[in-house]
Amino acid sequence: MIMRLLLFTIVVFAASCVSNRKSAEAYGLSMEDSLFLDKQPLRHVAYLEYLHYLKRVRCDTAGFWTSLPDTMLVKQRHPGLNARFILRHHSYYDTSIVGISYANAMAYCKWRGEVVRKEGGQIYYDLPGPEDFKRAERLASGRKDKNNWKYLFEGPPELTNIPGYVWVKSKEGGRLVEASDVPAHEITFRCKAELMPYSGTTFF
Repeated sequence: MIMRLLLFTIVVFAASCVSNRKSAEAYGLSMEDSLFLDKQPLRHVAYLEYLHYLKRVRCDTAGFWTSLPDTMLVKQRHPGLNARFILRHHSYYDTSIVGISYANAMAYCKWRGEVVRKEGGQIYYDLPGPEDFKRAERLASGRKDKNNWKYLFEGPPELTNIPGYVWVKSKEGGRLVEASDVPAHEITFRCKAELMPYSGTTFF
């Protein structure tokens, strides 16, 4: 009986690990066994899913309005265009989201983790820190799939898990700078994913 329970626990643990890894690998760059970084900054279409959840599923009208991108920053990023049009039109679904505050970016990461865990995954999302970007840059060198890692070295500055600081990218390697030192309308963000060990009951 004990052996059957042990075998059951091992099978469940293995299935959980495989499911978690596949969920993270679908969107992320593998930095180690349990840590992944989004391949690129968050796209409009992904953030629209979060806004839809706040308004239609959670019915949090106040949360919906406070989570919208800063329209002034969106207009600066896309001069001459209506901010609401940019956010909702399919032509811009694949462009990087801008005008998101640190608090709203953190809230998005938290929500993304909650969605995955409801589906059975054990994955937690957060904003990446400087050490995460540096680790990813080191791993990118010498890899055959360099195209998957190119947004570590090019593109707009990104929020980090340090309030008030962003990661500025370059081909020689990024650096941490104060957010006030870069144009606010260019700042975007991505998430990092951490796979947590299976925590189910072992029965013995």
